[in-house]
Amino acid sequence: MKGLNSGLIRYNLKLIPKASLIVSVLLLLAIQAFFSLERADFSDMARIGETYVSILGIILIPGAAFIDENPDIKEIVYSKSVATVFPSIIRLIYLATILFFGIVVFVAASVMQGGNFNEGSIVAGVFISALLLGATGYLVGTFLNNIALSYLIPFGYYGLELSTKGKYTKGFYLFSLQNGHLQREKWILLTIAILFFVIGLTYMGNKKTCI
Repeated sequence: MKGLNSGLIRYNLKLIPKASLIVSVLLLLAIQAFFSLERADFSDMARIGETYVSILGIILIPGAAFIDENPDIKEIVYSKSVATVFPSIIRLIYLATILFFGIVVFVAASVMQGGNFNEGSIVAGVFISALLLGATGYLVGTFLNNIALSYLIPFGYYGLELSTKGKYTKGFYLFSLQNGHLQREKWILLTIAILFFVIGLTYMGNKKTCI
C-alpha cells in the first residue's frame, strides 16, 4: 500500500493521549488496593472485572476519535497519500491491545494470589464489555465530534446496565459474566463493538476525503 511505512506507524502511536494511559494504570492500582483478589472465585472476578475494570474501555478508546482534530496533526495526516483511516486503525489496534493487556494483568494478579476460576472466560468477558463501551464512545465521537458526549454516553450505557441488571437488554446484558459463565450472546456484543468501529472509521474516512 502506497505511503505506508514504519515511521508513519511509530508517529501515530506517539499521538496516543498519555493521560488516558496514566489514568488506566491508576485505576488498575486502585482496584488492587481496594478489592482483595486473594483466592477470588469466578463470581468475584466477574463482579470486579465487569463493574470496574471494564471502565478502562471508556478511558482509553473514545479519545482516539479526536486525535486528528489537532490542527498540526491534521496537516501531517491529511497530506499523506495513504488511506486517511489507516492511522486511526493503527491507533485503535494499539489501544485495544493495551486494554487487553490491562485485563490480563488484572486476572494474572488474582491467579498469583491463589484465585481459582476460568481465566479465559474472565479475560474474554471483561474485554468484550470494555471494548463495547469504548466502541460506543468512539462511534459517538466520530459522528457528533463532541468529546464530552463521547465519554458521557458510554458512561450512561454503563450506568443503565449496572442499575437495571439487564432488564432492557436481556440476553445482551453488558455484564452477563456475572450470571456465572461466558454467555454466547457476549460474542454478539463483540461483533457489535467491531461494527461500531467499522462504521466510525468509514464515516471518518469519508469525512476526511471531503475536506
